[in-house]
Amino acid sequence: MKVALSILLSSLLLASACAHMKPPDATAYLGNINAPCLDRVREDATRAPGAPNCAAFKADLLGLDRCNEVDAECPSASNLLRDLFGETRRKKFANYIVYFDQRDTPGKFVRHQSVLMWNDKNSRYLSGVQEVYIVLLTEHKTCFDAHLTMIARSEPNPFELVLKAMGKTFGSPEVQAQPKTHLAHLAWYPLSGDVENPVMWLAMGAVPVDVNTTDWITVRFTEPVLAGSEAAKIAPDECIADPAKGHQGLYKGDFLAHNAFFSNNRSSRIGLGVAFGATWTRRGAVPQDGGGGNPSVNAYGLGKVYPFPHFRPRLRADPESDGSSTQVRTVAFVLGTNINGTFFNDLIGGVSLGHVLGNVGLVGGVNYFAPTKESGRRTRPFFAFDYSF
Repeated sequence: MKVALSILLSSLLLASACAHMKPPDATAYLGNINAPCLDRVREDATRAPGAPNCAAFKADLLGLDRCNEVDAECPSASNLLRDLFGETRRKKFANYIVYFDQRDTPGKFVRHQSVLMWNDKNSRYLSGVQEVYIVLLTEHKTCFDAHLTMIARSEPNPFELVLKAMGKTFGSPEVQAQPKTHLAHLAWYPLSGDVENPVMWLAMGAVPVDVNTTDWITVRFTEPVLAGSEAAKIAPDECIADPAKGHQGLYKGDFLAHNAFFSNNRSSRIGLGVAFGATWTRRGAVPQDGGGGNPSVNAYGLGKVYPFPHFRPRLRADPESDGSSTQVRTVAFVLGTNINGTFFNDLIGGVSLGHVLGNVGLVGGVNYFAPTKESGRRTRPFFAFDYSF
């Protein structure tokens, strides 16, 4: 029996080793932007066998209108991204998909729902994203531009004066960031692979995004410069945002641009904070019959762990908000020590209900501290206000 078991284990180890020795599939690392409107047939489990590629692709474009919920899955958008990027599509990349429908008349746009895809969801919250890729789809190549307006939020630390009075600093100085605008350079691709008969056009560009910001993305139609104008003499192929100075009469439609509002938060599940709180002790931390209480107040540095995805810090992704406060209360486990006096004299642990008012929250737990009049440590209830960085 032992021999048979040894042979079985050896076989499993050998099979595992062989599996790890298998070269990785190149398509997962090396790919291309596909031309889904080529005249060929696509067979897969999600579409009817024999369906022409571009018919299914256009059906998914119209299916974006069903993606009218944020923080929810959007199968049509996922299909579009898979058709365009194949095996090299990465769900961690953020893609803003817009469709300027010109099926009836060039320059006459029909309104459709835009989506911001991240982790297979139409999302208003991104986490640790460095770039947003703009994916613009339309029937006729014309003038468009895209830009991101980024507002970095940095709230003043309400405990800063207290820390300075105690001769302590914690973290880097807070600096209020100014709004920034980043323009995307759009590159155009015919989805049939043939410029003379494109069927549809894809325009792609990217804009950088900083963490802990609220952001607007705008993708809009612009006019080609007016023939015979001074601008046309300088740059005849340029586009301008002022229709009065452009090729008049080209634009017709009931909307002017697509836009998206979202926040981009830190991806880390851990954070730092500072707290000011009280440990309820007896006088000298020694129990005395009939003795009164003595709350000992101190300042603390905290390490925070956010175990619950829905209760991690994030800026408010709300068009009516200025982004200066978080949308949800946060819950974290905290460990810390005093930063006034001898370090590690107080060791605190507990739970934080954070971002109750801006970045300020509450902490409750216990303090494992060394009393001044005893050699051993004591454990007492602890309560504090904390500020999360």
